[in-house]
Amino acid sequence: DMERIITWEKLKSIASKLIELGTLTKETKVWGVPRGGQYLMPFFTPVNTPEEAEVILDDLTDSGSTKEQYKKKFPNKKFVAFLNKHEDDKRWYIFPWEQKKEPLEDNIIRICQFYGIKEVDTIEQLIEEYENR
Repeated sequence: DMERIITWEKLKSIASKLIELGTLTKETKVWGVPRGGQYLMPFFTPVNTPEEAEVILDDLTDSGSTKEQYKKKFPNKKFVAFLNKHEDDKRWYIFPWEQKKEPLEDNIIRICQFYGIKEVDTIEQLIEEYENR
């Protein structure tokens, strides 16, 4: 199989293991690398910027270039990836936030609802609101 499906259950168990091993605690201030690391921040204590964080979080270490980049910019921060892809693993990892084949419009509506931008249920309503400003 060319793909490896990563579930939320798997990610929760990795978060628990990191806490169990003392690598991180629930109180560890984390900042997630866009985009994958951002989804993992709520397992710990999210902060708004890498400067505020104790740990920079990523979903996957593949080539290691992201880690290198962040270690260069923030040498005193710990960098933790939930999964480490090995040289011999050629599979494509698919995370929960990549699995839904939902229309872009649904994401836009959800983002608006989450941030309380507009109480709209359809993209048409949003466009109408915008055009009538």
